[in-house]
Amino acid sequence: MVAASVLFTFFVAAASSFVKQSHAFTISPLTTRLTPTTHLFVQRQTKVEDECEQHQHFSRRSLIQQSANILPLLCFAAIAQPVDAKCTDIESCREEGERRVEADLKLNPITKLSDGVRYKVLRPPSVSSGPSVSEGSIIDLAYSINANGRYAYSQGFGYEKVQFGEQLTSDLGLDSKRITIGKHNVPIGIENALIGMKRGERRRVELPPGTAVGFESSNWQPEPTTRNGKFSMEQYRKILNGFGSQPPFPAETVWDIEVLGIR
Repeated sequence: MVAASVLFTFFVAAASSFVKQSHAFTISPLTTRLTPTTHLFVQRQTKVEDECEQHQHFSRRSLIQQSANILPLLCFAAIAQPVDAKCTDIESCREEGERRVEADLKLNPITKLSDGVRYKVLRPPSVSSGPSVSEGSIIDLAYSINANGRYAYSQGFGYEKVQFGEQLTSDLGLDSKRITIGKHNVPIGIENALIGMKRGERRRVELPPGTAVGFESSNWQPEPTTRNGKFSMEQYRKILNGFGSQPPFPAETVWDIEVLGIR
């Protein structure tokens, strides 16, 4: 209560100094527009000062009522405070971005496998115990593939539609691909990245092309089933093989994979 009285006295002093100027302003909370209210403000302020002289102690109700007269000024002061920007130019923004990437890599480093395959954990397992993916494991897999720097196709990630009853709905939780590690139902590089995963875990894999670990190692399985997916893969093959005046380019695909179940 004493702290509130001291704070209110400070508010009154600040408002008294403000009133001595030629005009006083209040702020409309709906429009945030400054509106001249000199006469009414002075009357209210004079009344508050008189009551301050007559009473040394204030009730909680009177303190709130009197403080309401200068709250608009406090709101204006709060709004007028400048917001500190984290970066002000391209160079400082670049440095800030590099610091964030470095901090993220310390918490979640990129794992490099053989033949150029790399992965990063996007989400830890939903269970701490239970089996892990190993050679010969039968698993239910959800995946999403980016090729040419854009989304190509997926299964079980919620990006595609499946028939559910009499209507089409998101395939999230309704579709998946069952594979056996070592049977090359998916590229060998993806099989290698799946090793050690548990149910609920999600990883992002950078998969280089080629017969060793790329799409060619699984005879281009899994195949897309949508028109957009098929077109994306046709364009990806053109980039790998070259077309027109464009030479061949070893473009990677980026996979998001999630283990839904291990059998």
